[in-house]
Amino acid sequence: MSLVIRFSVLIAGLFLPVCFAEESVELTSTPTESGFAVQVNGRPFAEYRYVGEFTPDIWPLYSPTGKLATRAFPMAEKEKNEDILQSVRKVAPFESRDHGHHRSVWFHFGDVNGVDFWNIGPNRPHIRCQDAQILESSRNQIVLKSQNDWVAPATQDKPENVVCQDVRTITFGVISDKIWFIDYDVRILAVDHDVQFGDTKEGLFAIRVPGTVEVDSKARNPNWGGLLVNAEGLKNVDSWGKRSRWVDYTGPVYEQDPSRNEPDRDAPMSLFGITVMNHPDSFRYPTWWHVRTYGLLDANPFALTEFQAGEDGRETVKKGESLLFCYRVLLHDSVITPEQIEQLFDEYAKTSKR
Repeated sequence: MSLVIRFSVLIAGLFLPVCFAEESVELTSTPTESGFAVQVNGRPFAEYRYVGEFTPDIWPLYSPTGKLATRAFPMAEKEKNEDILQSVRKVAPFESRDHGHHRSVWFHFGDVNGVDFWNIGPNRPHIRCQDAQILESSRNQIVLKSQNDWVAPATQDKPENVVCQDVRTITFGVISDKIWFIDYDVRILAVDHDVQFGDTKEGLFAIRVPGTVEVDSKARNPNWGGLLVNAEGLKNVDSWGKRSRWVDYTGPVYEQDPSRNEPDRDAPMSLFGITVMNHPDSFRYPTWWHVRTYGLLDANPFALTEFQAGEDGRETVKKGESLLFCYRVLLHDSVITPEQIEQLFDEYAKTSKR
């Protein structure tokens, strides 16, 4: 069965089964020049990067069968690690190069006390990691803790200013041979003063999917183009600005692309997907979603002016208080049904994040 036919079956709602067979797995972590890398049975899973970065992010990120799980731009443009370059090489010609602040898997926001932490970069606001360490390293999971300052740069009128702080607890684990997960929990701390999150669609927890998975990429190649769907069954543009406990983005990726050059139009492809879940303990659960058919998967509980036609989404964290945001990312090298996602969500929701 060709990929085009298989994916049309997906869109019609006839999903392929997922094997949840258990296998022996061992997760390990190693320090890198940029942060920490996580492996599953010795194979690369993810790297949490914060050294020399404008913001902590997760890249590269791999699927259970070794596919690059997020867009390589812009990180690969300046990559120097030879081991990573062997698998990533460079930004593939078929990948989009819009939105240079979209950094694989990241946590930013466009209005924190009036400061734009979404469009980060040189001489701009940035998120500086003050400490990162592995809290737990076992066969079953790796737990990383990261403490970060949200920094507004110095100007002629004001010195550098820490607007707020956060503590991130990030858990890497395996559900099955076809599904890996990342739990990404962030607690925003108002340490020295009140902190207000404004009403803007620019943020908060975001992922940029591979170029061929983007819904819009089908216009460039009929073999490309994915599907966005939320827990209520709303698809693609209809899922934008809606509340939901989860959103899935599934589409085709090339099975082999060693040169990172564009393969032949009909080169072998297979389906890969990313599901992002919002935990019930998270602020304003279920969250709203700023998801785009050009490849953005973004949970945002603040942009109510746009999402709900006029409601005020601003939230002030009083000095000494905090806000908690909790998400689970599923990386699946298979198509999983809404019923299977619901089963996985129920298991996730049983855990306490407080």
